[in-house]
Amino acid sequence: MKSNLLKNYIKSIVLQEISKQKRTRVRSLRESSNVGDIKSVSDLEDHKYQFISDSQDVAPVLEYLGIDPDEYDSVFVVIRDGDYEEVWGMSGIVPHLNKRVERLA
Repeated sequence: MKSNLLKNYIKSIVLQEISKQKRTRVRSLRESSNVGDIKSVSDLEDHKYQFISDSQDVAPVLEYLGIDPDEYDSVFVVIRDGDYEEVWGMSGIVPHLNKRVERLA
């Protein structure tokens, strides 16, 4: 049940962001990692990351970023003030600790 509430919350945030007509750009990102950086899931074990693996929830996130939804199967996101502070893409839907993730935003 907690999982469904989280998924619904994330979906509502994503839909709100997509509905905005003009986007300037995703918020400034932390200096410790940049778009295109590669890490492993074990590097993202902070509680601030939300893992999204349902394709119906992943697709809007990737589309919002201008990325083909077929490129990644799941994402880790950090949402702050209604915008994506960080998005990491991963192939597959099982977040093994040694699995590669790529910084998308």
